[in-house]
Amino acid sequence: MSRLGLVCASALLLLSLPAHAQDHVLPSGAWIERNAPAPRPEPAWEAANRVNPRFPITVRLDLQDNRYDGFDYAGSGTGHVFNPQGENIEFRYRCDLTFSVGPTEFYARWVKPGRKLEILLEKPGTTRTRTCRVSTLVVAP
Repeated sequence: MSRLGLVCASALLLLSLPAHAQDHVLPSGAWIERNAPAPRPEPAWEAANRVNPRFPITVRLDLQDNRYDGFDYAGSGTGHVFNPQGENIEFRYRCDLTFSVGPTEFYARWVKPGRKLEILLEKPGTTRTRTCRVSTLVVAP
């Protein structure tokens, strides 16, 4: 086979391979298509109903901005920490789940006092619980 024939055959072989220019590799090694539609977001989780001694703080959060980017939920809003002392806060979050929009009271605990809260959430219609961390900023009353 001539050199030109070999070059043409190689070029045709390369053109027949699928292009992965629009794909993305996850840390697990799995491929996902970047232009694939985002999976349908699951319903918002609710504030856990049962008292949990690991979450001694009660906090009211009013989620005012909530969005889904295909991988995570992110949002922000205002709130009030009732105990140990009452203080108004502004918050933002990024989690793999979302929670109820509007003023809702949650059981929480400080991860970094005054800066980061972890709230306890419950999946609607089940007893399954998860947490979400929210970054906080104390604001004047």
